[in-house]
Amino acid sequence: MKLALFAAWNKLRFTPVLLRGENDAALKLRQSVRLEVVLFGAILKGVVDITTLSAPETLDQTAVVMAS
Repeated sequence: MKLALFAAWNKLRFTPVLLRGENDAALKLRQSVRLEVVLFGAILKGVVDITTLSAPETLDQTAVVMAS
């Protein structure tokens, strides 16, 4: 949800600046979009790690190892 808000904020912030033709607007937008992609990747990796570590198959194997 926060990532979508960040994207909306970028649109509202950079669209008028780009339309005015300010010099560094495209560079700032590019940097902001790059940050957005990095944040999305980090969130996705976190979700993958959590679901992999807490998957039922993994939990069953951990219980077997702990019981030994």
